[in-house]
Amino acid sequence: MRIDFGSIIVIGLSVLLWAAAEWFFPIDSTNPNAVKQKHFWSIILSIFSLVIGFDMKNSFDMQGRVDNVGAVFHRLDSSDIEEKFQSIFTLYQQHFDHAKPILRGWAVDALNQLNQDMKEGYISLPPQVAPREIGLVYQYAHQHIVASNVGNTNVYFSSRDYIAANTAARNRGIPVIRFYLWSKDHAVQLTGSTQPKLYSKDEFFQEVKALNAALGTVYSVMIDVDQVSPPLAAFRDMLLLDDSFVAESRLSTNWSLLRAQATEDKGNIDDAANYLHTLMSAIQPDYVAPMSDEDVRTYFHHYEKAKAEPGRLAEQIFNDVMKDVTGR
Repeated sequence: MRIDFGSIIVIGLSVLLWAAAEWFFPIDSTNPNAVKQKHFWSIILSIFSLVIGFDMKNSFDMQGRVDNVGAVFHRLDSSDIEEKFQSIFTLYQQHFDHAKPILRGWAVDALNQLNQDMKEGYISLPPQVAPREIGLVYQYAHQHIVASNVGNTNVYFSSRDYIAANTAARNRGIPVIRFYLWSKDHAVQLTGSTQPKLYSKDEFFQEVKALNAALGTVYSVMIDVDQVSPPLAAFRDMLLLDDSFVAESRLSTNWSLLRAQATEDKGNIDDAANYLHTLMSAIQPDYVAPMSDEDVRTYFHHYEKAKAEPGRLAEQIFNDVMKDVTGR
């Protein structure tokens, strides 16, 4: 149990003030009214000293918290980050610390979410900027990118910048592998569509093949989640870059985008790699869209002289990448 020495001091001084008033306040002890007045004023003075003392204590406590936060800010390397943390602290005190309980509760929930994300090694992005910001990550790839896409293809693949980031990676010789998750029970929006709709397995696979060509993807795999055994524990929409960075979209139960997250935490990266290994076990050969051998040799010079059966060069890249990612 934490001892609050400040409160003990305030109470102790009030007790001393009461005792001093009771024992040393000069009165005519033979006058009953004077004795009663002494008791009255000793109590009143004690109450006032408690009120004023705790008010001063709270002021010092607040200043101490501000000083502690300031000490942390001065240890930060980035002045821009320092200013943002200071602004969050100040704005919370200004707008929410004394707000109605429901509004203060929402503010605390928002801060708790940020705190929880950072504890787990993640930082969040609002959905409206996720395609642009995650697209910027592609330029930092040096080895490969492996991604899983859950249902909807309109969010990321309707963005010209995101498509350009994919083709630029291909042009640099960076192979991109994609898993597309589909379910007969989930209505989804495809690129160019405005409303969610239930698509058949073959209709969705046509979208996968079209995106494979448009994005310059080496190997695209469609996963029928209804046939995965044992069932997937989660439907994860994510991107793993060079086994060192993960961007993941958090989805609602109907597979719509809530927010995006990114992490470089080793445990989160290993977890993502394990999930991708699980998807590998659910591949159906009839629902794979590979890059042509000609394009493989054009963009991936390491495989120009590779010996493989006709039409299997992209599969060789897929196997090499996934072995590197999963270590199996």
